[in-house]
Amino acid sequence: MLVSTQYSLEDLPGYLLWKDMNSSYLQANGNTTRLFGFANPEKLIGITDYDIKCEAAEYADLFVAQDNRLKAFREPLTILDVHPYINGELKILLINKSIFKNAQGEDSGIACNCIEVTSDLLIKIGLKLANHCTKTSNQKILRAANYFFVESYDGLKLSKRQTETLFYLIRGKSCSDISTILNLSRRTVETYVESIKDKMRCNSKSQLIEKAIELGYVDIIPKSVLSQCLAFKNF
Repeated sequence: MLVSTQYSLEDLPGYLLWKDMNSSYLQANGNTTRLFGFANPEKLIGITDYDIKCEAAEYADLFVAQDNRLKAFREPLTILDVHPYINGELKILLINKSIFKNAQGEDSGIACNCIEVTSDLLIKIGLKLANHCTKTSNQKILRAANYFFVESYDGLKLSKRQTETLFYLIRGKSCSDISTILNLSRRTVETYVESIKDKMRCNSKSQLIEKAIELGYVDIIPKSVLSQCLAFKNF
């Protein structure tokens, strides 16, 4: 015998929300509504990230930047989000954002599905990255940031190993440190650094790091680096 059970949007697990193409909220489930400081999902309709009733509103610029990146690159985004929400509670969320279409095949809005990170290692990675970020940017609250999981850095034609080298350079690792992490010779890593300097038109390693941070590369986590962190715990 089949049992038919109907679930409302309020009951759906995780954190779900939908925006229009201008980043105004269309719908959200109950968990998202409460996370943003509202009792009624209808109160979210038509507002933006700047209007939510929790501490995360201070980072609305970051959330809108995510939406703009999604619209610019036309590819689904996977994001590691570290922010305070209702009552200042810090949450680490793994977010997937994608564009959804209407019946005519036209872009209709942005779908966002978030799950709370429970992996101890991912939590450690998220907090460590965010703590570093506060030292290199103008973040307002300690440990608040977001990171995009991508194959490589925008606009740079780097090999996989060069991409990994740049990630660790940005985070203050020396060539010796990187050679240990990547299990490469120091000379090989130094060669990668020289190649990256040429591609980014920089004369020194310090200039390279400064330019990478200015370009927003501190918010990028190459997927191969994440795999290394999860597999070998060597971040």
